[in-house]
Amino acid sequence: MKYHIVTYGCSLNQSDSEFMRGVLEERGHRESGGEEADVVIVNSCTVKEQAENKLFRSLQRFKDKKIVVAGCVPQAEKGYQFDRLKGVSLLGTNQLARIGEVAEKTVKGERVVLLAKKREQRLLQPKVRRNPLVEILPIHEGCLGVCSYCKTKQARGSLVSYPVRDIKLQLRSAVREGVKEVWLTSQDTGCYGLDSGSSFPELMDALLEEEGDFRIRIGMCNPDWVYMYKEELKEIFKDKRVFRFLHIPFQSGSDRVLRVMERNYSVEDFLYVCKELRAVFPDLTIATDVIVGFPSESDGEFEETVAVLGECAPDVVNVSRFWARPGTKAAGMKQVPTQVIKERGQRMTRVAHEVMKERNGFWLGWRGEVLVDEVGREGVSGDGGGSTGRNYAYKPVIVSGRLGEVVGVEVVDVSLFDLRVGTTE
Repeated sequence: MKYHIVTYGCSLNQSDSEFMRGVLEERGHRESGGEEADVVIVNSCTVKEQAENKLFRSLQRFKDKKIVVAGCVPQAEKGYQFDRLKGVSLLGTNQLARIGEVAEKTVKGERVVLLAKKREQRLLQPKVRRNPLVEILPIHEGCLGVCSYCKTKQARGSLVSYPVRDIKLQLRSAVREGVKEVWLTSQDTGCYGLDSGSSFPELMDALLEEEGDFRIRIGMCNPDWVYMYKEELKEIFKDKRVFRFLHIPFQSGSDRVLRVMERNYSVEDFLYVCKELRAVFPDLTIATDVIVGFPSESDGEFEETVAVLGECAPDVVNVSRFWARPGTKAAGMKQVPTQVIKERGQRMTRVAHEVMKERNGFWLGWRGEVLVDEVGREGVSGDGGGSTGRNYAYKPVIVSGRLGEVVGVEVVDVSLFDLRVGTTE
């Protein structure tokens, strides 16, 4: 059987797809392009309406194929979406290990629906990495948050941390297989272990006991946990095997809006940890997320968010216009007019780009080494061009090099999203 996987959403979804590939390959099936596939598996994301729209466009594109819709959309939806999914098999986030039998039955013409909540072994299982240099390593399921706008919680549930021993063994195995970057992923890495008497710093200490040539990228961590572990993080970032990179979303610069969002921190908390960490590590890459047009957000509160963005000076800003997700508390609140949301989104994006470009200027003249961890079409074709490398702060650097090569560079120019170089060798 030939299969084709389409993946939408976060790095955890990417990890889920790698897991499903491993299961399918172990059963003797082979991946192909969508046109040749006997079955198309769409691993879906429900975090935004746009992500769900991508799913339904894929269903239209592959309407003549046997289809399995996996992931967050079928797991979270209990309403109208099922009317649009009547003709396809459904596999929720909790039973991905059964993708082999689901795909096989689907090819034979049977519609399978597996959406029961069922904890499964996710680590130390077969997997096929999309990038041989990158191990996307999930450390837990679910989270402790109750954000009023979040639909992902309906799919992923509450926090269930994986054992430290299993995570260590997964990392060790990946490094032996040639992995150079280990991305720790989950809904919120900072809450790891709080259901089991452990903690995220304890996990990091355990992982950094491992030997090998690798770097760890810490996944998204909400401000309340960064605040709790700020001193431990200072020690963690001193280790050269940890990228000086932190994804810490603040979402709004208004404390009132944060309370309505049911976020468990203040604007002051967010700014404090950014300043504390940057005081020790001026080269720390900070990524953040901002929502504009949240229900009841006033013009003044929007301006507060603009001001916070300028004050924290992140390297990466993901600007999202608010979209009400069915079944969430925020969907029942009084909505900001669509045109106002659009205008705020455009303004915030302009500000974000100014901040990002200025922040990238910090790296002008920097000389050092980058690992080529991604190649574009030219690189794949063999001439070594069109590649992206990452430095120790996880900054993307446009280079000429082959996958896995370490290149010496000097930064001579910057764009909004990356650094441009002349080689030092």
